[in-house]
Amino acid sequence: MIAQAQPQKLTELQLELLKMFSYQINQEQLLDIKKLLANYFANNVIENRGFENEHIKRE
Repeated sequence: MIAQAQPQKLTELQLELLKMFSYQINQEQLLDIKKLLANYFANNVIENRGFENEHIKRE
């Protein structure tokens, strides 16, 4: 018998983002949102986990 993978539940963040962006956006808007989220989480890691600039590669 092959075990089936259990579907993962979405997090509250994922559900909220789905609600917020349930409309069509263009590729430029999508890229802007991805950059915004990446910057937010990168800054969160720097501030809350004590990483220094030399640990993080910025482009």
